[in-house]
Amino acid sequence: MLALQDIINLLDRKFDFLMASKQEDFMLDLANFIEFLLEHDQIKDFTMKIYYKFTEEQKKYEEIQEKEKNQIITLADKIRKKYPEIDDSDKQYPGHPTLDYMRSFAAFDDIVNKKRVKSFPVEPDMMDDDSDPHELLCIICAKIENYEEKDKNGEKIRTMDEDIILEYFHLNDERTYNFREWLNSCRVSAGNALVALYETVSKINPEPKKYKSLQDRDIQLNSFEEKKSIHFDSWIEGAAYGVDSDNLIFKSRGPNSDNTFEKLRYRTKRIYDAVREEIGSQLLHKQILNNYKTRSIWYNFEELWNLVTDSKGKFTNKREQSLTLNLAKFLFDNGVPVIYRLKAGQHEMDMVDPSAKSPLLIEVKVYKDSSSKKEIIAGVAQLHSYLNNLSATRDINEGYYVVYRLGGPIYDLPEKIVTNQFTIYTILIDLGKSQESGSKQKKPIIISENEIIEGFKN
Repeated sequence: MLALQDIINLLDRKFDFLMASKQEDFMLDLANFIEFLLEHDQIKDFTMKIYYKFTEEQKKYEEIQEKEKNQIITLADKIRKKYPEIDDSDKQYPGHPTLDYMRSFAAFDDIVNKKRVKSFPVEPDMMDDDSDPHELLCIICAKIENYEEKDKNGEKIRTMDEDIILEYFHLNDERTYNFREWLNSCRVSAGNALVALYETVSKINPEPKKYKSLQDRDIQLNSFEEKKSIHFDSWIEGAAYGVDSDNLIFKSRGPNSDNTFEKLRYRTKRIYDAVREEIGSQLLHKQILNNYKTRSIWYNFEELWNLVTDSKGKFTNKREQSLTLNLAKFLFDNGVPVIYRLKAGQHEMDMVDPSAKSPLLIEVKVYKDSSSKKEIIAGVAQLHSYLNNLSATRDINEGYYVVYRLGGPIYDLPEKIVTNQFTIYTILIDLGKSQESGSKQKKPIIISENEIIEGFKN
C-alpha cells in the first residue's frame, strides 16, 4: 500500500499531466483523471469524502425546501379560506403552460402534488431560482397583486389582510436567503464540481440505449430529459471530437473555446485541491498518532505502565481513563486541542475538539487478555455511532480507533474500516511485557473488516 506522501505525489503527477494536456485531448484526459479519483484504491476514499459532504449539504437544503413548502401551503390555505372568490383551483390545464394558468391555484396544486409542468430556460442565469418554493411564492405574489384595486389616483381601495402580506414577504425573504446560501455553497463546493465533471465526462461516449420497441425509442428520443440534454450537453461531443452530432465543427472552437476549457480546468483544480487537502489532513493526524505510538513503546513504556498499575503491579480500574488522558495531553502539546470525555446527549466521547469545524474524533480501547474480541469490535461500532451523531452538526467523516494492548493476543485490526459515509483508522499500541513476546507470544487474532461491519448490525 502506498504511503500517504506517495499518494500525494501520484495525485500531483496526474493533475499536472491533465493541466498540460492539449486541447484536442483534454476531454479524454479529464475523463481518465475523474476515473482515477473515483476508482484508485488509495485515492477514492478521499474523493468520496468530498462527494458525501456535498450530498449531505444537498440533503439539508432539500429539507429546508420541504419546510418552506409546508409554510407556503399553509399561507395559501389561509388565502383560499379568507378570499374564496380568487380560488381557481379547478382551472383546467389548457394543454400548454400559459401565463394565466401558471399563476393559478390549480398550477399551485400541480407543483405541490409533483405534477409540475416541466420546462427549462434556454439561457439560464445563475441567479434564477427554479425551486418549487420559489414558484409557489410567485403564484401567491400574483394573487396578492391581482386582488388589489386602485382608484384613478393610484390609491389602493382594496387590499389583502396585512398579516397575510407580511407573512408572504417573510417567506419570500427566507427563500431568497436560503437560495443564495445554497448557491454560494455550490459555487465553491468541490463536491459540486466533482458531480458536474462526472456528468460531463460520462456523456463523452455514452453507452447505447436499448429500446423495447420503435414507439419506445421515439418516446425516449423526444422526451423532456432528452431535449434538455441535447440543448445543454451537445457541446461535450464537440469538445471531445472536434465535431458535434451533426458533424459540424465544434461551435466553441472560436472565441468561446478557451473559456469552455478554462471552466473545466477551474473545476478540476478545485477538486484536486480538496482531495489533496483531505490527504494532507489525514497525513498530519496519522503522523502525530504514529509519533505517539513510537513514543509510547520506545520512550514512555514504564511511565504508561505506572499509569495503569497500582503499587502491587495490578491493573487499576481507571487504566483506560489514564491512557486516554495521556494521549489527550500529547495531542494538545502537538497543536491538536481536544476535550477529554465530552458529553453529547447520552453519549460520552473519549476525545473530540468541539470548536473545530472538522473535529478530530478518537475512541480509545484498552485490553489485557484474550477475552476482549467482542469488546474491541463493539468499540469500533461505538465510534461509528459517535461519527453518525456528530455528522448532523459538524463536517466530519473520519475517526481514529486507538487500541492499547497490555496483555493477551494481538488483535490484528484492518488499517481502515470504510462504511458508506465514514472511514475509521485503527492504531494498535502494543504495551505488552517482554514475557509475552517472542516464542511465548500468543498467535495474533485477525479481525476482518466484514466481521466489524457485521458487528455494527448487532
